[in-house]
Amino acid sequence: MTRFLPVAALALILSGCAATPVIGTASPEGSSITSAVAAAGEAAGGGGGGTPFDACALVSAADVEALIGKNDGGRASSAPGADGGGCVWTNKDNEYSVSVDIGDTDTAINGLPAQDPAFGEVEPLPDGMQYFAGAVDFAAKGRKCSVQIATNETTDGGDKAAAVKLAQAVKAKI
Repeated sequence: MTRFLPVAALALILSGCAATPVIGTASPEGSSITSAVAAAGEAAGGGGGGTPFDACALVSAADVEALIGKNDGGRASSAPGADGGGCVWTNKDNEYSVSVDIGDTDTAINGLPAQDPAFGEVEPLPDGMQYFAGAVDFAAKGRKCSVQIATNETTDGGDKAAAVKLAQAVKAKI
């Protein structure tokens, strides 16, 4: 009997966790959820719901090919309601990639925000840039931006050196 009570209590508790499954489809673009996400971004000092930044237009096809070889031409990305944007080019043969992320307006008003030291060391770079977690971060016109090049050149710093050059070129175009 003493064993039965804890087992019965556990069964009673777990039965309360059982729920009716939700059936339906994801909220479409423009739904109240999407609007709420956009409003939250605006309230947090983000992009203010403007047109997403076309990060793919900041790097030429020839420049990407010189870095990673033939690639998919780039895939744009941006969050709902954001005026930042990103682009990732991938070489499907070897999984090399180039990533460019342009932050929303006012994400780096006074330069780059401080990185949490719990996530690793930040290496200062020229022009106020930083190398952090495999990417080169920089501020451009009040936006926190980053570029990353992922190839097998990481052991000799080749990806980092190429990413610094790419960051300088991207920053000049913003």
